[in-house]
Amino acid sequence: MLNNRNRMNFNPASLPLITLVNEIKNRNRNGLDLQPSYQRGYIWNKDFKEKLIYSLTKHYPIGNIIIRNLENPNEKNAKSEVVDGQQRLTTIYNFLKDDFIITGDFANKIVSENIDYYEEEIENKAVQKILTKFKENKKLELNFSNLPQGLKSDIETFPLSLTIISNATTEQVAEYFRFVQNQERLKAGEIIESIPDTILEEYLNKLNDKENLLQILNIKNTRKEFEKIFYSMLGIIENKINLGCTDKNIQEYANNKKEKITGPQEKEIENMIKNLNLISKLNKNDFQISFNKRYLKYLFLICAFSNLNFKSHGKEILQELNILNEKLSSFNSAKKNIVFETFPTEPKELIEEYRNLSLLVKGSQKLETVKIRIKFLEKEINKRLEK
Repeated sequence: MLNNRNRMNFNPASLPLITLVNEIKNRNRNGLDLQPSYQRGYIWNKDFKEKLIYSLTKHYPIGNIIIRNLENPNEKNAKSEVVDGQQRLTTIYNFLKDDFIITGDFANKIVSENIDYYEEEIENKAVQKILTKFKENKKLELNFSNLPQGLKSDIETFPLSLTIISNATTEQVAEYFRFVQNQERLKAGEIIESIPDTILEEYLNKLNDKENLLQILNIKNTRKEFEKIFYSMLGIIENKINLGCTDKNIQEYANNKKEKITGPQEKEIENMIKNLNLISKLNKNDFQISFNKRYLKYLFLICAFSNLNFKSHGKEILQELNILNEKLSSFNSAKKNIVFETFPTEPKELIEEYRNLSLLVKGSQKLETVKIRIKFLEKEINKRLEK
C-alpha cells in the first residue's frame, strides 16, 4: 500500500512536443529517461507508429503523458522519467531523428492532406521530390527531414498533455505504473488505432471535391482551419458545443464522438454537405473571395440552416456573402464613424442587426442565437439577390 504520510503529487501541464524531445535527447544531462527500470521495452508495431505520426499531422489528441520528476538524478543522470507514454514518446523521438520512415497509405494521406505545404516550398528539393513522386503515384518514403517546414513546425509545436508526478519514491511510482497498465480500458495504441476512422471524418469524406472547394473559397488551409471549423459545425448543429468555443472543446467533441448524428440535426448536416458540394462544382476563376475564418463560418451556417438556392445561385450567394462579410469588418475598426460610412442609407435598427451578426463569431454563442442570426443573414442575401 502507498504510504499516506508521503503522498505523490500530481500536477497537470502542457508542453510543446519539441520540448520533451529535447529533454529525451539530453537524458544524460539531467534530461528525460524513456526507459526507467519499471518500464517494459519498446514494442509498438509499424501500424501503431504510423497512426501516431498521422495523428500529429491531423492535430488529433494522442492521450496524456505521465512524467515523474526526480529529486536527484537517476543512474543515467536523468532528472525525470516517463511513467506512462513511453511507446508514444519513443515513436515521436525516433521519427524526429529520421530513424522511422512512413510508407504506404499513411504516407499518401499525409502528403494529400498537407498538399499546400508541399506546393509552397518550391525551393526545397527534398520536399519537391516527394511531391513529384506523389503526383506520379510512386512509392513514398516520408521521414521528418523531407517534410515541408510548415508541417515540421506543426509537429514540433503540437501541445502534449502531461501529468507531472513529484514527491514519490521509486516503489510508489512502480506500483502506480502497474495500476495504470492494468486498469486502463483503452491503451494509447488502441486509441490511436481508432482515430483515423472517427465518425466525424465520415462526414468530411462526403465532400466530393474538397480541394476544389478550398480553391474556390481561397483557403490555403495551412493550419487545417477548414477541417477544424467543419468539425465544430457538426458539434454546433448537434448542440453539443457552442459557436466560438475553444479548440480544446472541438477536439474533445471530435475525439469522444462515437455514433452517427440522427434526428433533425442529420437533415441539417446533409443540407450543409449538399450545398458545399454544389459550391465545389463552381469555376474558381469566375469570382474572387476575400477569405477569412468569419466568412467560412457564415458559409457553413447558411449552407446548413438557410433555404438559399445554391444550385441556381451559388456564385451569386458567395459574392454577396463576401460583400457583407467585408462590410461587417467595420464593426471591428477603431476609425470614427466607419460603421455609418459603411452603411450610409441603412436605418439604425438594421445597423444594429448587422452589429449582432458581426458578434455572432465572437465569444461563445448558443445554437438558438446562431439560428436567429443566420435567418437574418439569409434574408439580407435574398434581398440582394432580388435586386
